[in-house]
Amino acid sequence: MRIGTWNIDKPPAGARHLPQVRQVTEEADCDAWILTETVDHLTPFENGTVLHSLELPLNSNTPPHSRQVSVHCRYPLLRRFEVPDPFYAAAGLFDAPGGPLLLYGLILSYHGRRNHFDGSEWPVWGLHRHQVQLFSRHWRELAGEAERMVVAGDFNTTLDPDDRFYGLKDTRKQLNETLNELDWTALTTSPRMIDHLCVSRPLAASFDRLEWLNPNNEAFPKQRGIHVGAVAQFREAPVG
Repeated sequence: MRIGTWNIDKPPAGARHLPQVRQVTEEADCDAWILTETVDHLTPFENGTVLHSLELPLNSNTPPHSRQVSVHCRYPLLRRFEVPDPFYAAAGLFDAPGGPLLLYGLILSYHGRRNHFDGSEWPVWGLHRHQVQLFSRHWRELAGEAERMVVAGDFNTTLDPDDRFYGLKDTRKQLNETLNELDWTALTTSPRMIDHLCVSRPLAASFDRLEWLNPNNEAFPKQRGIHVGAVAQFREAPVG
């Protein structure tokens, strides 16, 4: 099983680099994708299930049919979960080989002061701090829904406590405490990585390897908003 996450910076329908983005997602051959800053016309699977966060309001930086998060999966959907902030997250339980698989995709806001989706104003990094608390609490609530659970997306912070490339010391600490409490593993603690794949113990036990997409922005040098992505491969293993 292969699961990927990638921030693709909302490519418009006519973007010259959109075919290349599609090619990268196809060649990665994932069974599930958590795409962030995405668009409805980017669909990795012809026949699959997709869960979207709410559509973003149009502005000069947001093409039509843009989302913060889309969760794409080859497997049938068993249940969709309500999330605390539907502009920033989407989550569902899927009927995957080996047992149910819970996929939770999200973006944690960056340092900006304004929530562009509801108009609320926050101190610098205030919305980020609020969302870390909000989503951490929700992960705890959902932890009993499936033994195999993936939380992935753009966290807008590194997770290595010693890597201060981006993010806050206090929220980085809180995220790591939540992962430790739930006995989850972050597979993406490499330097300067702010997009993450975090998995529960059964998936961590079957983890095989991690592959990078667009390392050092080599694949898309003119689209600096496209992040480094990650694909995790897992061996077949029994649940539990």
